[in-house]
Amino acid sequence: MKNVAENPIGSSFNSSSFNSTLDKRFGNPVMITLRYFAQLRETLHCSEETLQWQDDINTVAALKKQLSQRTSDKPNHPHNHSYNVQWQKAFNGNILCAVNQEIAQDNHPIQDNDEVAFFPPVTGG
Repeated sequence: MKNVAENPIGSSFNSSSFNSTLDKRFGNPVMITLRYFAQLRETLHCSEETLQWQDDINTVAALKKQLSQRTSDKPNHPHNHSYNVQWQKAFNGNILCAVNQEIAQDNHPIQDNDEVAFFPPVTGG
């Protein structure tokens, strides 16, 4: 996992979700790119990351659920609880998503090599 804005605590998915999917032509892991914008980027201390795409995380809703369960990979760090709560709040709340630069609903499929962007609702004024 690559965090562009490096988080001092680190992060990881639950170990059960790291069954790698391989590109059958080359034997390489298939990846998706995640991007975080606006207040979400500030809250999560991350603007972009690349993750292995997985068969069981095949919709926006499934990806949001997985991200909301994100935990620190440094279990004894003093800020673990706040780190975990940040991800839970960010992905259990009202958040918008775009897949390959098109607005997507929770039931939108996610496939290998997709770019998935998350951002807070925008208001006009």
